[in-house]
Amino acid sequence: MLAALVLFGTVQSAFAHDKVIIDDYKIVVGWVNEPVIVGERNALLFIVTKNDVPVDGLEATLDIEVSFAGRTFLGDLKPSATVGEYTTELFPTAKGQYEVRISGMLEDTEIDVTASPEEVLSARILQFPESVPETREIEQQLTEMQAQLERAQLFGNIGTATGVLGTLTGVVGIILGKRKAKDEDDTE
Repeated sequence: MLAALVLFGTVQSAFAHDKVIIDDYKIVVGWVNEPVIVGERNALLFIVTKNDVPVDGLEATLDIEVSFAGRTFLGDLKPSATVGEYTTELFPTAKGQYEVRISGMLEDTEIDVTASPEEVLSARILQFPESVPETREIEQQLTEMQAQLERAQLFGNIGTATGVLGTLTGVVGIILGKRKAKDEDDTE
């Protein structure tokens, strides 16, 4: 049973990585910690081999650019303790699919490729017993509440102005009414 769980865990992890083949090279792109959760520190993982032999020394020759929703992040490629494995630290702040562009020199081969590692997920998938609203949801609710408050203030100001105008009209009416009554009394 334990062997099946280990095998299942390995298969699950392998499915979450994207693979790019360039001539004799294979670049596997994924995340260090999976599933990838919004708001948790993580790092992209790059495993580079040539004919199944790990390739090292690429941190000075490859550039990493992460894209999401029209924004880009230029990451530093850092070698890990395992030959042929590199990481780029990243703190994903939005759920969705991030695109990773790898460009530069892969030994003697110039490359410019894009990979799509596992999608970044909402923290709700792991929250228990109750899920916590995401920051973006709270921001949206606050924006909506602010708009409602501004409308309420506008209607309140209109109501106040109408009330003041009504009061002034009433006062003027009372004054004119008293004058008219006084003029009628004076003419009798």
